[in-house]
Amino acid sequence: MKTIIGSIVAATAASACCLGPVVFSLMGAGALGAAAVRLEPLRPLLLPVTGAFLVAGFYTTYRRGPAQACGPGENCHPRANKMARTLLWIATAVVVLLVTFPYYMCAVAVKMAAGKVDGVTNVDVSLEEKRASVAYDPAKTTPRAIAEAITKGTGFTAEPEAAVRN
Repeated sequence: MKTIIGSIVAATAASACCLGPVVFSLMGAGALGAAAVRLEPLRPLLLPVTGAFLVAGFYTTYRRGPAQACGPGENCHPRANKMARTLLWIATAVVVLLVTFPYYMCAVAVKMAAGKVDGVTNVDVSLEEKRASVAYDPAKTTPRAIAEAITKGTGFTAEPEAAVRN
């Protein structure tokens, strides 16, 4: 049970770099979200810890115990082991969601932050390129204002590039 809890805690900490900005932005506390981004350098260290906790959990849950002395007609398979297995698989699903969270949620956080700027009409985010393309009304806003909104709302450093007219 301790390994299950440990794996969820480690996965949550590993995902805090993107989970934090979204949660705090939704609560209206963008500065706290920016602070959570500082955990991103720890992600490569926390992900193996998460994996180690899960491996330990699977090992302790699925290993064969010592032979039990069972009489005829007795049930020697403990019910607690079934519950532990169920909880372990639920924890594994939670860990997978938390570990993959940054890959799909960071884009949402950037879109939300840029979309709050008056005059922004469309935002496309590419995580692979670490770039956002923003369509906006130049009469209402500037690329600098959009970049500042993204930085303030998510904690990610955003710098405007040269505008491309379509």
